[in-house]
Amino acid sequence: MIRKILQDREEFKKVLEDIRLGKQAHSYLIISNDSFTAKEFTRLIANALLCSDLCGKCENCIKLGKDHPDVKYFPKKNQLLVEDSNYIVDESFVKPIFADSKIFIIDDFDKSTSEAQNKLLKVLEEPNSNMYYLLSTSNAQNVLPTIKSRCFKIEIGAFSRDIIEKELTDLDRDTKEIALALGNGYLGRTIELSKKKNLGDIFMLATNIICKMKSSREVLVYSKKIMDNKDDILFVFEILSMILEDLIAIKTKQKDVVRLKYIESELNQVADEYSMKCITEIEKLIRNDVKEMKFFTNTTLIVDNFLMNMLEVKYLCR
Repeated sequence: MIRKILQDREEFKKVLEDIRLGKQAHSYLIISNDSFTAKEFTRLIANALLCSDLCGKCENCIKLGKDHPDVKYFPKKNQLLVEDSNYIVDESFVKPIFADSKIFIIDDFDKSTSEAQNKLLKVLEEPNSNMYYLLSTSNAQNVLPTIKSRCFKIEIGAFSRDIIEKELTDLDRDTKEIALALGNGYLGRTIELSKKKNLGDIFMLATNIICKMKSSREVLVYSKKIMDNKDDILFVFEILSMILEDLIAIKTKQKDVVRLKYIESELNQVADEYSMKCITEIEKLIRNDVKEMKFFTNTTLIVDNFLMNMLEVKYLCR
């Protein structure tokens, strides 16, 4: 089903048309905020390069789903390294074994070292015959400009709610609604969230902090609840930030852009408790505390201070 969703995107239809006309590029940079979507898109292009009919029955289609000898996947570890790039360069001079083309797929290209990226410049600019390079990234800013200039760039935006919802089968209503809201139109992100066992608990914890925490006596209660979900603390802060964005939308009468429709009624009830200045200051607290968590190990202290400071900001900005 995911494959069909990507095939129906106009971006892919254009690539497929170019392939069938023999006008395909040799190097593609697939850009999406959702790394899952970017990676899946490279696989689909690879399939089209090997079989423009996407028949699913020929030997190229079958082998692609298993271990195709002419499709090479990188990085071998967490990021593309110089030795990976050297291997790709060397392999680009070796003819395909089985198919008419050889394809190099490089995931999360933004995580590659600068040295590894530079090593590929020559093969991207002057590719050997029937050699194709499919790069995916969720952060194009970390891709060297010289790489970008040598690739045909395809940017894939968010999907509609209706399209993604069809992928969320066998889920209870609450989990589905929360995953759709937090996924924000990104396929991989939404599917990942839908599989998170404590998704509902985390979401309601963040919601209650905004909507129900009224006094300093409750700080220790909410702090403990956050620390009970220690592996998801950054996720809690992410949801808090999204809730605040929706509060801004509600206060500025832009309810059509509210993302968390699931709790819109609760947010309407507390909107008057948060001035625009208050929301802005709490957002600053979130950004600063998220940075602190990357450098300091006393997470409990950071969480306690955040909750106390949040209450103080609400009081001062009444």
